[in-house]
Order: sequence, then C-alpha cells, then structure tokens
Amino acid sequence: MDMKVKKVDKGFPDPKTGEFIQVLEDVNLKIEKGKFYCLMGPSGCGKSTLLHIMAGILRQDKGKVMMGGKTIKGPSPKLGVIFQEPSIFPWMTVKQNVEFGLKVAGFPRNARSERAQQYLNLVALKGFDDHRPHEISGGMKQKVAIARALAMDPQIMLMDEPFCSLDEQTRRKLDASLVEIHHRSNKTTVFVTHNIEEALLLADEIIMLSMRPATVKNVIKVALNHPRDPYDKLFLMMKKNIASEIDRCCFECATPDFPCSCQEVNLEGQ
Repeated sequence: MDMKVKKVDKGFPDPKTGEFIQVLEDVNLKIEKGKFYCLMGPSGCGKSTLLHIMAGILRQDKGKVMMGGKTIKGPSPKLGVIFQEPSIFPWMTVKQNVEFGLKVAGFPRNARSERAQQYLNLVALKGFDDHRPHEISGGMKQKVAIARALAMDPQIMLMDEPFCSLDEQTRRKLDASLVEIHHRSNKTTVFVTHNIEEALLLADEIIMLSMRPATVKNVIKVALNHPRDPYDKLFLMMKKNIASEIDRCCFECATPDFPCSCQEVNLEGQ
C-alpha cells in the first residue's frame, strides 16, 4: 500500500518562551509500495515529528496524509511503528510480547502462538521464546519489537532511529538483518536515521529534509544491489556526495545567530 504526504505543516510552542516554532512546512512525499525509504536531515529538523504524523500519533496543522487513498486520522493496525527504545513489556516473555497485539485483536490462542513463532523465526530469535527482556541484549529487544509489529501484518513499517542507542557492531548486524527481513516480508518501510552509511546500506531511496522549518530538499535513489559493501567504490562515492549535500545545506541555511545543525549528521557511523 502506498502513502502520500500532501502540503503538511506542523509547529509547536516553545516550552520555555512560548514562542511558536514552525517545524515542518509544505512537506510533500510519495511513499511507494514495497520500497525501503530512509528519512534524513539536520538534527532537530522534524524527522521524528513527520514520522509520528505519518503514523497518526500526531496531528498536522495543515495538509493531509493518505494511505491507500484514505486519510490517516489516527493510529492504525495497518501501520507498524518502532521507536528509538524497544517498547516491550518486561514482565512478559519474548513470545508473549510478540503475541500481545494479536491477543488484543482477538486472535485465538493457537493462531497467535503460530504467528508469533513465525515472526520470531523471521527475526532470528528462534529458541528465545521463554526468555524475559532482562535476559536478552538491546539488539534482541529491538528484534522483539520488530517481530511484534510484523505479526500484526501492517501495510507500512515506520521506524524512528530504532538502532541509535546500540553499539556499532550490533547496529551493523541489525541493519543486515533488517534488509533480509524487508526482502522476505516485502513491507513498505520508512526509517529515520542520522547515519549516511546506514541509509546507503538500507534504502531504495533517501529522503533529505532541509533545516527547520523542514521541507523535502531532495530524494536520492540508491541504485545498488543488496547486500551492499560499505567499502565499494560506488558506495563511497554516494556517501561523499550526500555528505557534500549536507555541507551545502549548512552553507545555505546557517547564520551568525543560528548556526546550522546539519553537521550533527553522522558521516562515518556511530
């Protein structure tokens, strides 16, 4: 299922001064079925805000978001959302966590057990069914969150920097796992990241947002076959070109009173 973001604006009052801050302005996007998109831009420009609007968690001030031709008015089981920190229940086992949404949706016990096991196998957590969250690693916890979202069979996966708090080695492994999961599930995915290398490893297209108030600055097609080699000559050239685009953004939008935060985008990995 596709998604369209049309002329979306969003702002918030500053909690300290009360001054209104325009975060998003005239954002237009077309998300095509089955593709993997990475959403990038300067720190604080509104990437997470845009993702939460797409998820129906936040309401935009102007414009609309449509999925399959219908306006999104709130959270939906057709949208799977993964946050920066794994939102799993510490008192439940791994399998019970994956089954939770299915139980709420009224799936019979045998059906939800079978489906939960299917997605635990998909994210390579077979054998960890009865473990509690405190008994598994941070990366595995995010895999549980991904399995739980996939088990609900959403049309679109929305992921807000889900691996940002993990070490580089674990992050690379999860990026590779996510590519495999995406190819096997064929879910349309929008993934927020600051990391150019991660975006190039994952995405079919990279959506670049400008500095706040953010709008779509560019959409970069990544015409590289999976699995991708971060030391490949073409990969490195694309990485350099994206870094140069971020530098141009800094030059264009920075002022003496408000230096650009584009440089906070991680060029080399975290």
